[in-house]
Parts: sequence; C-alpha cells; structure tokens
Amino acid sequence: MKLWAKSLRARLVGYFALLSLLMTSGVGAIAFLSAKVNLPNLIYQQLETTATLTEKNLHNWIEDQKKTLVFLAESEHIKESVNILLNNSKLTLKYQSNYQQLTQDINLVLAGKLDIKEVFIINLQGEIIFSNKLENQGLNVKDQAYFRPKNELKNLYVLLNEQTPKILITTPLINEKGEPIAVFAMELNLEEFKELIFENVGLGEEAYLIDKFGFLVFRENRVQEKWQDQENFKSILKAKNGQGIYKNYQNKLVIGIYHYLTEIQLGLIIEIPHKDALLPAEKLAKNITLICLFMSGLTTVIFYLIVQQITKPLFAIKDTAIKVTEGDRKAIAPILSEDELGILAYTFNEIMAEFNSRYQEFKEQVTQLEIAEITAVYTYQELEIEKKKVEDVSEKLAQANDEINLLNEKLKSENLGLAAELQVINQRLTQFLDAIPVGVIVFDFQGSIYYANHKAKELLGENLQFQEHLYLANTLEKYPADQVMGVQSLKLGKAAHADNIELHQGDKIIPLESWETPIFNDLGNIDYGIVAFQDISERRKIERERQNFTQKILKLNQANERFVPRQFLQLLNKNSITEVELGDNIEREMTVLFSDIRDFTKLSENMNPTDNFRFINAFLSRLSPSITKYHGFIDKYIGDSIMALFGGDADEAVNAAISMLQRLKKYNITRQRPERRPIKIGIGINTGLMMLGTVGSKHRMDGTVISDAVNLAARLETLTKDYCVPLLISQNTFLRLEDSSKYCIRLVDRVTVKGKSIPVAVYEVFDADDWPIKEGKLETKTLFEQGISLYHLGHYKQAQLNFHQCLKLNSEDKLSQIYLQRCSTLF
Repeated sequence: MKLWAKSLRARLVGYFALLSLLMTSGVGAIAFLSAKVNLPNLIYQQLETTATLTEKNLHNWIEDQKKTLVFLAESEHIKESVNILLNNSKLTLKYQSNYQQLTQDINLVLAGKLDIKEVFIINLQGEIIFSNKLENQGLNVKDQAYFRPKNELKNLYVLLNEQTPKILITTPLINEKGEPIAVFAMELNLEEFKELIFENVGLGEEAYLIDKFGFLVFRENRVQEKWQDQENFKSILKAKNGQGIYKNYQNKLVIGIYHYLTEIQLGLIIEIPHKDALLPAEKLAKNITLICLFMSGLTTVIFYLIVQQITKPLFAIKDTAIKVTEGDRKAIAPILSEDELGILAYTFNEIMAEFNSRYQEFKEQVTQLEIAEITAVYTYQELEIEKKKVEDVSEKLAQANDEINLLNEKLKSENLGLAAELQVINQRLTQFLDAIPVGVIVFDFQGSIYYANHKAKELLGENLQFQEHLYLANTLEKYPADQVMGVQSLKLGKAAHADNIELHQGDKIIPLESWETPIFNDLGNIDYGIVAFQDISERRKIERERQNFTQKILKLNQANERFVPRQFLQLLNKNSITEVELGDNIEREMTVLFSDIRDFTKLSENMNPTDNFRFINAFLSRLSPSITKYHGFIDKYIGDSIMALFGGDADEAVNAAISMLQRLKKYNITRQRPERRPIKIGIGINTGLMMLGTVGSKHRMDGTVISDAVNLAARLETLTKDYCVPLLISQNTFLRLEDSSKYCIRLVDRVTVKGKSIPVAVYEVFDADDWPIKEGKLETKTLFEQGISLYHLGHYKQAQLNFHQCLKLNSEDKLSQIYLQRCSTLF
C-alpha cells in the first residue's frame, strides 16, 4: 500500500492491469456463454442434416426397388409365363418349360442386385407358386398383410411381428382385361436397409429405429429394450417429429432428434451424448481463459514500459526540485523532450535563474543598508530619522519587490509559455503544411489570400492568380464563379467538395480535386476559409487504365468460358479458372452423352481442309444449343464428335438428345443438293458415378471425366451403327428417368461391355423418328420386346415369328430386320 500511495507509475500500471483483466475476462465470458447457447442449435442442425440425408437415401432406395418390381411386373413375357403357371398343372411339360423361362428372366434382371433377397409370385388363393427360394414355394400367405391382390402398388410392408423383421413391396399382376391374376412381391435385403440407416452417422452419433409399439428394430432382445414413458418416443408413436435433451434407453443424457418416417411407419432417432456435445464449449472456455491471462499480462508489461518512458522527464524535474530544496540553487532540470514536460522543465530552469538574480540584488541592497547604518552613527537623531526612512523604504521596497517578483514571474511564465508554445505551433503548422503533398490556401473573411503552402504555389504559380484559369472538367467552359474554390466556405459558410475542376496553364491541363471548409470565431462569424486541393492526373490515368484492364479481364473470362465451361468450374466449386489446380476432382453421379456423325470420312472426301472446318463448325453450332437448353455443358469436341455432361436428372440428357435429332432434321432440309448429302448421327447416353477433375502437368492441364460410365456411353454411341438407330440409352439412365412413360422407349438388347461380366440392358428412344415409323414402333413395342426376351432365352424360332410380325406391321423397322437375320443364322 505504501508503494501504491507514493508511486505514480505503480498506480498507472495497476489500474491499467485491472482494466485489461476485466475487459479480457468480459470478452471471454461473453464468448463462452455465446458458444454454450449456440452450440445446441448447431448440433440440432447437424443431427437434422444426418436424419434428412438418411431419410432421403431410404426413400431413393425404396423407389429403386419399386421400379425394378414394376419393370418385372409389367413385362408382357413374364405375365404370359405366370398365366401359364396359373392355368396348367405342375406336371405338364408346358408348366415346367415356362417355369424355367420365368426363373431365367427374373435372374437375368436381378443379376448383381444385392438389394433384393427374394422374389415370389402369389396366386389369388394366397399360395406362393414361384420363388427364387425353393423352401418358400407352396407356402400359403393369405393371412399376411402384404397379400392384397386388388390393391395398387403399396409403398412398403414392414413385418416386425416375426422372429426376423422383414421388408416387402408388392404389386398385382394384371391381365389384358385389367383383372388381377396374381400378386408379385419382393423381400428386400435387411442388411442393405440397415447400411442405409447407419452409413451417414458421424463420429459420436448413434442412430436407431423404433416401431409403433416402442421396440427397437434390427437389434437382439427387442422386447427387453422397450421404453414408452419418455416424451420423444410418445411423439414418434403419434407420428410427430421433434428434438430435445433427454435420457435415452441406456439412461444416458443425450441431445437428439426424432423423425417419424411415414413411408415405412417407423421412427428414426439420431442422438449424441450431452457431455460430448458440450465438450467444444468447455475447451473454448479453457482456451479463452489462458489467452485472456496471457494478453492481460503482455499488455501490462508493454504499458509499464510505455509509462516508464513517458514519466522519465517528469521524474527528472522532481529530482532537480529536491536538489534545490536541499540548497543547490545551481541545479538545472534536464530537457528530455519538446512536449509539455519539456516546456515545464524549461520554465522551471527560467524561474530558478530569475530567483538567483533577485537574490543577488537583494544581497547588494543589504550591503548598502549596512553602510548607511555605519554613517548614521555620528548623530542619533539623524540615525533615527535615517533608520526610520530606511525601514519605511525597505518595507515598501520589499512589498513592491514581492509584488513585482510575483507579477514578473507570472508574466514571464505566461508570456514565455505562450510565446514558446505559439512559436512551436506556428513552426510545426508551417512545416506540416509545406510537407504535405496537397495544396492548401487560407482566405481571410474578405476573400484575400492569407496563406498558401509550397504545394499550392507549385500547382497554381507564385502569384496565385488562378481563378480565371479554372474550367469545368473535359470542357472549355469557365468554372462557375459562385463555386470557385473558397467562395462557398466564405460566402455560404459551408464545407464543399469538387472533383470536376481543370486548371489550364498554356497547353497544360491539370485536373484538380478540392475540399473547403469555413473557420468560425467565438461569435459565430467567419474568420477564414481553408481550401485544400490536389493534382489528380495520376488518379485519372489509373482509373482509365483500370477500366481498360477490367474490359480486358471481362473479355478474357468470356474467352476462357469458350474453352473451359462455366459449369465445369461450378462442379469443382471454383469461382474462376485462376483457382483451378492440377488434381482438383469431385465424384458425383452424372449423365454423359456421346454423339458422332455417321460416315464422316465419305462426307469429307470432296472437301478441302477449310471446307471441312466450316462444315464441322456449322454442324456443331446447330446442335450445341440443345445441350445448353437442357442445362448440360460440352466437355470436349473430338473432331466431329461431342461429349456432353449433365449434372441434373437423366431426363435432361434424353431431352437434349431428342432436341439434337430434331434440329438435325431441320438442318438436313437445307442439304437437298447432290453434293450436300443429309447427315446422320448416333447418340449414346449413360448415367453413373464419375470422377470429374483436371489431369496433365503444371504447365498444361485439361479437364476430363474418368469413369466406366463414360466408356459405356461411348460404347452405346458405337452400337447405334450396329442397330441402325440414332439414340440408345442404358438401363442406368432408363431407371433414373422421372417418368419413362413420357418417352417412346423400347428394349433393344442386353450387351456385355468390354471388361465387365454383367450384361447391361440397352433401350432405344425413338421420339425423334418420323411419325409413320414412330407409330409403327409404338404399335409393335410389346411384340418386339417379347421377341427380344425369346431371343435371349434361346427360343430363336419363336422370336423369329415375333420379328416377322413386327415387320409385317412396320416394314421400316430396321432393328426387327437385324434380329430376324440373327435368328435365321442361329436357328
């Protein structure tokens, strides 16, 4: 406390340390409380995202299985086989033959599908007449919930009352009269279903399902893990969603959300332990505390050094004053700075010098009085009178001397302080104004120039006659007299700014920018007007250069987009081509389209290289807008070929291909001369996972797509030559169409791609065909697809009859001619 009371430094540093600690602690506390309040909301958002993604994956997975089931159930060939099984005895050869065909057809479609555990067909009496699991064939399921022969396709049946839970989807088989003849059902693979539930769960999170009775799904000892008294499970049993902090079935405090999945009538719960969720906030609090203590200590040390430097001149004056009080009147205070403390030291020294001078004069007066006293000894009366006079005079002199000393000290202190301060301020102001790179003119209240700095004289000339040389920028019109520099501040009493001034000095034109403001006295009248101005020639030049550079950059970006599609950069999450680096990549599901001109070599035989380039550019310019229209982008041109990518749904790629074929028809109308033969193209489309990125070296790289899906699309484009059709799509694209019934599509073949063992179904899209051919294909679609199935089952004679009938109804169907020739060769 003694140091605190007597040390100015200690008090300054102590108060600052306390203030610093309070401020940093307050900031830390606010940050911790904010994190603690906002963290649960962030956790809810994270859990909600996981739940939404899981729910979406479940929905997509179920929809895929439905499409497969519908595809099987609507196949005319399968319907015919099922009808034979229903209407014939098991002992007949016809029954056995059709049973084998049905088995082969279903196995062919389900090859490689791990999502489906069992496919079975139930007659109207509830008996399973067909199953790929022989042990279930012959069972009667009439009492099961999923046996609904007259219902439409049911979303899902979840059977939890059995020893092992089951998930099934069913649809009725309808005959030509629109009557149900059987029920087609599929049991889905629970392992695949469970993987969908748990694959999106993050570190520390737990996910599980409960049924309408409050039991856990997909766990052992399901009956023992039952809890129906907690609020979150009551909400799920009422088909409601929610979130909150609660104790789970293990009696642990957790933060969780719960969704009721209407499609499968189960509740989805995703949760994270409460202590794990708040762990980041606790770590943040510790880190903030340590940082606050460190910063408070560091700033205190720095402030101590600053205070020590600032108070050094003050302590020097103090030490000098102590020496003077001890009798050393010759002590001089050192002048360590030019600020107020320096002025104080200077004033202190002046006071001491004046004091010493007065002290010397006083000593001389005393000496004179002593001589007068010795002379007055000769006569007492004269001595008394003289003594009286001396005493009176001494007293008056002393009083006057004291008053003069006080007045002199006061006047000197004030005059010296004011004069020194005024002189220093004037010198600094003049130095400052002459040093700044901006012209400054001070006008008095009459409008005369009171002061101009060096830069003002350099810009306007030594005589400062500039008003008559001021013009409006970019014109030969004199600058308005009521707006000339200094007028608005002096006449109107307001600040003003202008950047439209030009100073004309012979052939030289200097653009100026000015600011002005009035200076008022204590009575509110204008004493001065200050105008600051500068030459903005360089800035105008930079602005012009910046505008030219911006235009060049804009043109360069537009040129870059012609070589690197903007959609390619967006897929890589890049804003500009300058951000793209070698090895950037992203994996996502996309649809790829390949197109190529048929017999291009023959077309180009009679053309020179220049005509070839003109022809290719004219052709590509007509077809490319179809791709852009349906939100695709062209990855590359390969001679006369196009490779395009579509990041949206598969419908966009199919619609783009149809549009390309329709545009080609219009283009061919202009080619009605012998030397301008009509052009034919082939288009192949496939959908799948692809790696999109950059390859090459740091000096030369290119964007590309790497995937088996790309190879299959290129293979399909090649197959259009073999099948004499313009547009083929894979089964991957077909299954991802939002509504395949909107298009004219028929099954073409099942092909095995090089390097793959599983055959892929290929479909023809013939929406762009001429109407007579398209009508014929639609009329013979079922007959043709039956022939394809018979062909792949090895029944070439029966298939031959189907293709004969197709040609009879549609003689222009080249694909039927191809299959008819194949059957003739194999039969």
